[in-house]
Amino acid sequence: MNILITSGSTREMIDPSHYMSGLFGGSIGALLGEECSMKSEVEQIFFVHSRDARYPFESTSMDDSPFSMDHWKEKVTLYPADTIEDLEHQITSILENHVVDVVVHLMSIHNYGKSNLHFIDNAQDAEDFIHYISGIYGIDINILPAHRPIYKEMESGFNHLFIEQTPTPKLMDLFREHPSSPMIISSKMNVSKNPQDVLKKAKRSLAKNNTDFVIALDHYAYQENYNEIVHLVHPGDEIETFDRYEKASKRVVSLIKERFSDRRKETDV
Repeated sequence: MNILITSGSTREMIDPSHYMSGLFGGSIGALLGEECSMKSEVEQIFFVHSRDARYPFESTSMDDSPFSMDHWKEKVTLYPADTIEDLEHQITSILENHVVDVVVHLMSIHNYGKSNLHFIDNAQDAEDFIHYISGIYGIDINILPAHRPIYKEMESGFNHLFIEQTPTPKLMDLFREHPSSPMIISSKMNVSKNPQDVLKKAKRSLAKNNTDFVIALDHYAYQENYNEIVHLVHPGDEIETFDRYEKASKRVVSLIKERFSDRRKETDV
């Protein structure tokens, strides 16, 4: 069984020196990679991660371990990916060159990416900006633009800055279109004070993407009290809740083994 795991948060570059990124450091992804590598059924793990995210066995030293982990580590291949373009490239390359049986998509991806910067310092700048936006939607307004440049890099000294963002591509189709028809496990991150919000979002994601199940992380609970709350949301409104990433990771791997085995049996019939 070969497993592809994505983990961490993508970066969306504002200019060559600045970027936007998420809060998710990939702890559960690293634990999941470690847990998968210990299973005899798993042959390869393709671990795609942002550069600042945790990865499997990063803090493990052979000197302080009572047994050898070489065999486990050898199963894991790391693929760094910071931007959505990096991520798409790495995933495409893996899927084109390897058989992938299971996908665990944990990386937090921005829904929108930066395309332009608009600096507003006076009335003429504001009119230009209004004219630009109205033109995108075909709204005819009686303002003549001054044709001022659209900046590509951050500049200081302006009263306001508007960062124009456009939707980023969705990667779920890359997984679905793979010839091996892998099992797909998606994820949803919540930063709301209401713990029910993460379950609502996870259920919507499950229905929309038709994945095997969703790993839902309550990041607000972690930020406030370091509570590692994880929900596994299954079809039919079945929900499993865990209070530690390690416990959730073990359960996810157990489910992967069970469902992979069931698929093999169905294929053999």
